[in-house]
Amino acid sequence: MDEPHAPKASTDAEQMSRLVEILVKELRQQPRPAPSPDPEIRAVKWVKGLMPTFIGIFGFGGQITFTVIPTIVKDEDVPSDWGADKVRLFLSLAWMFFTLGLGLSCAMALTQVYGGDAFTERLDAGRYEIIVNSLCAVLQLSAALAFLFLSLVVVAYTPAVGWFVFGTACLCVVLAVGTFIFDTWL
Repeated sequence: MDEPHAPKASTDAEQMSRLVEILVKELRQQPRPAPSPDPEIRAVKWVKGLMPTFIGIFGFGGQITFTVIPTIVKDEDVPSDWGADKVRLFLSLAWMFFTLGLGLSCAMALTQVYGGDAFTERLDAGRYEIIVNSLCAVLQLSAALAFLFLSLVVVAYTPAVGWFVFGTACLCVVLAVGTFIFDTWL
């Protein structure tokens, strides 16, 4: 009875040694590199990265300007020749740009949420990248214009500081327009 088991033991040992050889060969082979992930589209990066910042800037700026507008009532409240009406106008224009920017940035942030993969695929095809670039430029321009009108309010109270900030805001407007032209058309 011992003889029938002997050939089976040798075949088991042979199979085991073949399996070990195959395993050793597999382990000695170089690991295959993982497929590189596709880089994220610039327009998607802009929507994901810029919208929270824009929402914060526009929300905070709109809240402050809206609460200050009704407090400037009399010309005696303003220490310059411009008067309360002109200062309220500048504050109202700043509030308008903050509010428009807040609405647009919220809408852009939500398009990716509600659009999902279809939104990303359309951007990947290049169809809507110019639109996203244009809307981001409009947001930059809205922020720059809001701060430009706020700087005019500061001119009414502290001219030296106000004019410095006004010049800086004008530069930001020019940069926003230049960025739009460069990113969209060049």
